[in-house]
Amino acid sequence: MFDTQAALCAVLVAATTPLLFRMPTTYYPEVMEIAFAGGATALTLLGLRQSTRGHAASLLAAGVVDGGGILVRRTALSVPLALSVLVVLSERARPRQAIVGILLLGAGFAIPVALETLFYLVMTGDPLGRLRIDNRHVLIPSVHLRGSTFTGGSPLFNWKLASEWEVPSAIRVHWTINPVLRVLTSPGLLLAPWLCLAGGVAASRRGGIARRYAIFAGVGFLGQYILNTFVLVIAPDTRYFSVSVALALPLAGFWLRHLPRVLQGLVAGLLLVTPCLLIMWFAPAPAHLMPALEQYMAREQPIYVSQDLAAAAAILLAHSGRAAQVRPLQDQDRVPVGGLAVLDPYGWSAGAAHRCVDGQVEWQPIGAMRPFEASPGPCSTRSGCSATCLRASRATSMATRIACPWSGAPADRKALPPE
Repeated sequence: MFDTQAALCAVLVAATTPLLFRMPTTYYPEVMEIAFAGGATALTLLGLRQSTRGHAASLLAAGVVDGGGILVRRTALSVPLALSVLVVLSERARPRQAIVGILLLGAGFAIPVALETLFYLVMTGDPLGRLRIDNRHVLIPSVHLRGSTFTGGSPLFNWKLASEWEVPSAIRVHWTINPVLRVLTSPGLLLAPWLCLAGGVAASRRGGIARRYAIFAGVGFLGQYILNTFVLVIAPDTRYFSVSVALALPLAGFWLRHLPRVLQGLVAGLLLVTPCLLIMWFAPAPAHLMPALEQYMAREQPIYVSQDLAAAAAILLAHSGRAAQVRPLQDQDRVPVGGLAVLDPYGWSAGAAHRCVDGQVEWQPIGAMRPFEASPGPCSTRSGCSATCLRASRATSMATRIACPWSGAPADRKALPPE
C-alpha cells in the first residue's frame, strides 16, 4: 500500500521533475495551489478513516482548505469534483454517509468563496468582480496567444480562443488533445506522467484504497483537462496541470515501491540523470544570446534597451561595469547601423516581427534593420543584408534585434514585407 517507502519514492519523482522543483523560485501560484489541494486531499483521507465526529470535522476542514485553492486560481475547481468521487467510492456501502460527506465538503468550500464575494461587494460594489477581472486576462498581451491578445468576447467556453493558443510543444495535433499530449511529452515533467500512469494501472489491480486513489487521481486529471480546455479555455501550458500531476505522484511512488530492488535503483538513477541531460539539451534561450551580447559589450558601444527592460538591463550589466552602455530606446527604428537593441516580446513595431528561417513561430527573431534614416522594416536576406536569426524563445522576457548595414543602393532602400 502507500507506506513510507512509497512516499519517499514519490518525493524522489517530485524532486526530479523540473516543473515542480522550479516552482518555489517563481512568482507563479502553482506552489500555493498544490499546497491547498494536497492539504484538502490529506484531510479528506483522514476524515474517511475517523469516527463520525472526526469524520465531519475533517471533511468540513478539507472543503475550507480547498476553497482557499479556488481563491488562488480557478483551475483548482477540478479538486472538489475529484474529492467528491473519492468520498463516494469510500462510502459506497453507506450512501447516506457519502451524501453527508459531499455536503460537508461543499459547505466548507463555500466559506472562503462567500467571504471573497463579500469582500468584492464591499470594496467594489460588484460581488462578481473577481470573475470579471479574471475573464479579461486575454486582453493582456501573451506570447502564447496568436496576435498577442484576444478581443472575441469572454474566454469561457470560447472555442475560437482555444484554437488561437500557440504553446511550443513536441507534438501538436489539435487544440482539443494538445494539452494532454503536452503533459505526456513536456521536458518540464520528464517521466512523472508516465510513472503516474504505470502506478495507476498497478494500483487499480491491487484494489482497496490504492484503486480508489487511482480513480481519484484519474478523475482529477480528467476534470482538469476539461476545465482548462473547454470551460476556462486557458493556454495549454503544462503548469496549469501541476495540481493534477502533483496529486497523482503517490501513484508513481506506489509503482516504484513495488519494483524489484535492482529496477528501483535503475529507475532512481534514470530520474536523477535525465533532468541534467535534458536541461543541457533544452538550454534556456537567453543562453544562446549571451555570446552575441558579450560581443557587442566588448565593443563598448551603446546597448539600446526598451523602457520596460532598462532597469533590469542596468542591474544585469552592473557586475561587468557596463551599465553605462545602456541607453533607453525611445524609437526602436532609430538604432544606429551595427547597434544592438534589446526589446521585450511586445516591443516590436507592427509587422516587424517575423519568423525564423526554419519557420518556427515559437522563436522570436533577431531581425536585421536598415539604417535609421531608411524606411522601417525587417531586412531581407535576399536583398544582401546580413540578417541573423538566433534561437530566442517567445516565452522569454526579451527578444533581440541587431541593426545591420543595408547593402543596396540608396534608391533601393524601401521597406520589405516580413519573410
